Amino acid sequence: MLPKKSRLTKKVEFQSVLKKGKKLHGQFLMLSVAPDFVEETKAGLVVSNKVSKKAVERNKIRRVLREVLKEVLPTLKKGTQLIFLAKPSAGRAQMDDLKKESRWLLRKLK
Repeated sequence: MLPKKSRLTKKVEFQSVLKKGKKLHGQFLMLSVAPDFVEETKAGLVVSNKVSKKAVERNKIRRVLREVLKEVLPTLKKGTQLIFLAKPSAGRAQMDDLKKESRWLLRKLK
């Protein structure tokens, strides 16, 4: 679990990052990044029913993404807000592929 201060929680925050943010696409994930003038770097995850109808599979994807975010979040610029959005193809992906792609997308930020 990410620390509470590092989470995007409000619908308004998600909408602003998705609307104003720069979007980076991969095969399984989309990363939306928006610089903001807040002190903390914040992240959010979106894994919808389009990815998988089974909650167990959606939760596995969330866990993998959270694990990667825990490692990378401290290294990002202060005040960055980002959202990982899982594409429908993420439901059929191997967990290692999701980790590699999420790290690749985060590296493209720097």
